[in-house]
Amino acid sequence: MSICSTGLSRTEKKGGRLGAREPLPEPFAVRTRVAAHLLSCGMTRLWQLIGAGELETFRDGRARRVVTASIRRYVANRIEAQHSEPRPCQPERAIAARIEKSRVRRADHNKPAE
Repeated sequence: MSICSTGLSRTEKKGGRLGAREPLPEPFAVRTRVAAHLLSCGMTRLWQLIGAGELETFRDGRARRVVTASIRRYVANRIEAQHSEPRPCQPERAIAARIEKSRVRRADHNKPAE
């Protein structure tokens, strides 16, 4: 080691660590398979969303790209719609069946032992 040496490597002198990388910026668009993976859906569902206009796409040569901002917008809209929808009520028939079942249980429980 020379007298002027600090004992640090060039990378460490510049403030970085070996193997450390800065996070990559979010891409503006992704391939359709990546978009399906991000949405946790299959390709059929992805193409349905594209056909319905829920996701923005464009052609890049022969490849189809999905705009990531439209993926974020779709997820945000789904979350908002889920919170704004009233929770579905049970059908009347199901409620009546539960009440009848509880009556039968009570009747069986209150029967005198033989």
